[in-house]
Amino acid sequence: MACTWARTTSACDHCRDVLGTDAVVGLSTHSSLEFDDALSQPATYFSAGPIVPTPTKLGRPGTGADYAVACQERSERPVFVTGGVSAENIARLVSAGLRHFVVVRAICDSPDPEAAARTLRRALDVALENV
Repeated sequence: MACTWARTTSACDHCRDVLGTDAVVGLSTHSSLEFDDALSQPATYFSAGPIVPTPTKLGRPGTGADYAVACQERSERPVFVTGGVSAENIARLVSAGLRHFVVVRAICDSPDPEAAARTLRRALDVALENV
């Protein structure tokens, strides 16, 4: 079982109390200050973003890919990039050192979600081969 939780002081402990000690728990971060705090939490992974504004998080400005890169550089735990990840930009994100991605619109907004997912996977595989 896994969950991603908004960043609060007791979020990880609460999730593990409810789901069990082996639960995979993630914390969302949207700024360097939030990430500083998240690092002290017993999360399994973090998210950083959205790197561009998205309709999934209305009104939240994009953090830029540099924010996600800086977060990953500071963490031994995985940092998932959120917001605007697509087959068109995944090579650039991989070349910047990022390896974990959350994808919503590139698949869900496609007229053929399966084809979009396959295209994204191929783009990721090619990008990883070139690092």
